Amino acid sequence: MEPMMNVPVVEQHPVDELTETTPAACCCPVHGPDSTTLPCGCNSAAVACADCQPVGVGRAIWQVLSAALLTMAVGIAVAVYLIPRMLGGDSLVINSGSMLPALAPGDIVAVRAIEPHQIAMGDIVTYSTQNALITHRVIGVGAQGNGATIITQGDANNAADAPILAEQVRGKVIYTLPMLGMVTGWLRGNIHWVIAGLGVVWLASYGKQWSSEKRCQQ
Repeated sequence: MEPMMNVPVVEQHPVDELTETTPAACCCPVHGPDSTTLPCGCNSAAVACADCQPVGVGRAIWQVLSAALLTMAVGIAVAVYLIPRMLGGDSLVINSGSMLPALAPGDIVAVRAIEPHQIAMGDIVTYSTQNALITHRVIGVGAQGNGATIITQGDANNAADAPILAEQVRGKVIYTLPMLGMVTGWLRGNIHWVIAGLGVVWLASYGKQWSSEKRCQQ
C-alpha cells in the first residue's frame, strides 16, 4: 500500500469577496452643496461629498455685484451708443456750463437727427461751427433766402448766439444721462487698469471653479 501524501487544502472564496471594491466617488457642486451643478467629469449619478463647503459670503456678494454691474454696463452701452445711432444721431459730452441748470458739465446728451422743418422753439439742439459742436436752446426760427435760420442761446448765457443755418443743426437732444460723461471719460483714460482689476477679481472668485474638477471620498 502506498503511503498517503498530505495535499494542501486551498480555501475557497466567493468571487465577489475577491473583487476589490472601490469607494463610491462623490463630487462637490460648483455653487455649494445645495446646487445641482456638478464639475466636469461628474455624472448625474454622483452625490455631494460630506465635506463640500457652502459658497462663502464674499463670493455670494461678488456674484450679485457682478450681475448688477454687467446689467448696468449693458444698459449704459445701449443708452449711450446703440439708441442714438439707431435714430441716426450720436451721443455727446457737455463740456461747459452754458446750459445750466438743464445740462451740466459731464452730462451725456443723446442727439437724434432732425429735419430742418422740424426744429421748433424751445428745442435743445446741437449744431456745428467751424471750431466746435454747440448744444443750446432754440429761441428763434426765421428765414433767410431759401433756407431757414435758427437763433439759439444757452440757458445760463445773457446773450443769444449768432444766427445759424438750419443745415448746421446736427440733431435734437432727446434725453440726458447726468454726470455719466465724467465716468466714461475716466474709464477711457484708465481702461487698462479697470480690465486688470476685474480680471484679478474674476480669477479670485471663479478661477478655481473653471479649473480641474474637484473630487473627494466619502
